[in-house]
Amino acid sequence: MTENQILILDTIMRTGSFKQASIELNKSQSSLSVAIKKLEEELGFLIFDRSEYRPKITEKGNLFYQKSLKLLEQYSNLYEYGRELGGIDKPIIRISIDCVIPFTNVVHILNDFQRDRPNTKLKIRTDAIDGGLDQLLNDEVEMAIIPNIAIPQSVVKEKIITINFKPCISPKKLKELKGHYEKLPRIIINSSSTSPINKMGHFEEQTEVWQVNDHNYKSLMIKNGLGWGNLPIQMFEDDLKKGKLIVLDDSTLGRRFRLLYCKKKERPT
Repeated sequence: MTENQILILDTIMRTGSFKQASIELNKSQSSLSVAIKKLEEELGFLIFDRSEYRPKITEKGNLFYQKSLKLLEQYSNLYEYGRELGGIDKPIIRISIDCVIPFTNVVHILNDFQRDRPNTKLKIRTDAIDGGLDQLLNDEVEMAIIPNIAIPQSVVKEKIITINFKPCISPKKLKELKGHYEKLPRIIINSSSTSPINKMGHFEEQTEVWQVNDHNYKSLMIKNGLGWGNLPIQMFEDDLKKGKLIVLDDSTLGRRFRLLYCKKKERPT
């Protein structure tokens, strides 16, 4: 599935027909049909019913389209982020990227930037929780992609993507414990900030807590039955499908973060 396929679907829905969509996108109707048919093959269901003269959206197609609108919003925000990034005229641009964001969400922007501005170097670092904000406020970076946690008014921010966290555990270990996951250590991500914010929603608990520096290492510990903890579902969907992880049936443990791209407001001269 590509951004172009989603854009074509959105244009067809907004304009009401393949013909009008082809005019708006300046593409042939046949190329739009090919793109949609390829998307249908990838998804395994029909988006449009072609049994009549004018194709109509199917029930599944409409559900998929409504969900795709959020994806289009994310693409739009990422595009604006790229434009913002391209507008900075410095020999070196320093950026902090939170370790929770899926790499696919930023890689094409970074590639485009390097192609379009070969004389400007990017200096990338990864941070966790409020570590990126710490870097931004201390002028260690010009931009940061960070969770929406305690961001002050002195920072310009724009939403990129929402990350859903779910409490996960090894299904084998959960069975061994007969559902009593609380007997295991809770594994959390350690903030990379030099002065981390205390109120991060970590409730007091009687089980021991282990702190690690990234979600991949955290997931390995969980998959090997060493503990349990919240994981960003977008990053570990494959492990869930393969049965290496299972989501705990406790809605109070999950969290949701909006990831934002941020920069400090320019001071008036």
